[in-house]
Amino acid sequence: MTNDEKILFILEGMQGDIKGLKDDVSGLKQDVAVLKDDVSGLKQDVAELKNGQKRLEKRLVKVEISQEKTRKDIEILTEVHRSYQEAHIREHKELMETIDNRTGVIELALRHNSKKLNKIANDMTFIRYRLFEDEKDIFSIKNRIGME
Repeated sequence: MTNDEKILFILEGMQGDIKGLKDDVSGLKQDVAVLKDDVSGLKQDVAELKNGQKRLEKRLVKVEISQEKTRKDIEILTEVHRSYQEAHIREHKELMETIDNRTGVIELALRHNSKKLNKIANDMTFIRYRLFEDEKDIFSIKNRIGME
């Protein structure tokens, strides 16, 4: 093989290699275009995620504010409930003391009245007995004088 043939052979091989390189570069260009589209889509997704994150952060702040207000309201309700409960216990104790005092007075009055009623009952028994005796004496006197 002559030098020209060798050069031609080498040039033909290089031409095939160059064509392969061109095909590879063309494929790389297509891959880069796809990657650019993918990166563009990722940028859009990241932007949407950032917007979503901002909205969530705003909502989170609102929830935290609401939660703090609710906590304060619960503390106030707890204090009010505790106050009412203490007042209720105090009033209940006072009422029970009043009832105990009145019950004592009523018991004393009942004992006193019971003694009086027993005395009155005894007096009534005595009066009935005396009335019967007096009726008996009247009947006896009437009988003696002939009125009956």
